[in-house]
Amino acid sequence: MDLSRRVASLAGIALILAAILTVLNVGLTGAAMSDGDPFEREEVEEFLTDVNDNEGLLIAAAAVGIANDGVFVIIIAAAFYILFRDRNPFLATIALAGIAVSAALALVLDISNILLTIIADDYVNGGAGGVPAGDPATLELGRYVGVITYALLNTLFTPAGTGFIALGLLLLGPQGLVNPPRWIGWVAIIAGASAWLAWLVLVADPFFVFFPIQLISTLVLLLSLGVWLLRHSDLQPAPMKA
Repeated sequence: MDLSRRVASLAGIALILAAILTVLNVGLTGAAMSDGDPFEREEVEEFLTDVNDNEGLLIAAAAVGIANDGVFVIIIAAAFYILFRDRNPFLATIALAGIAVSAALALVLDISNILLTIIADDYVNGGAGGVPAGDPATLELGRYVGVITYALLNTLFTPAGTGFIALGLLLLGPQGLVNPPRWIGWVAIIAGASAWLAWLVLVADPFFVFFPIQLISTLVLLLSLGVWLLRHSDLQPAPMKA
């Protein structure tokens, strides 16, 4: 089978599946969210206890995330490059790199969440080698991994935002062989900009609003572009140049 004739349909399917898995991941993670904050020393014990109580939800969220980030997001990143490189090779490369790097960081986040459930279980129930429940060293390790996990969530928004903005500029720029509606390009710009602005939550809590904006705009981007590509699956990208 000539995959060059199937890029649009493969990308469309991957985009829609990525949207579904993103909703599942966010829903499971939100249901397992702890009121404790690993950045606050006095709340680490509550944080690890909540993680242990919601172990099943966190592992399920991580499994969904690994499938999404390790398979479908990578397919999407490669497809964007193949489909739109004739418009602007530089922007297509930035879109590919930004989305691929964010997927790699998301995979680390998924694995970190699984590791966190193991540490939380050791803290609540005791660990290997006779380590007692409530051990201070386990508590500190849980705080360290919890901080890394939370930090990764914000960090991956930076390359994701860069990739989405590059994609938006591609869709708003000169046309090529594959030309989705220009309004999808504006949605990609909004998704990218809100991903960058999500960092402002470190300054003040009200800036948390950029997280739902980023999520909603990303879902609109994935679903709308996915459906459009499936409806135009006969379109073929420009051939690679020697």
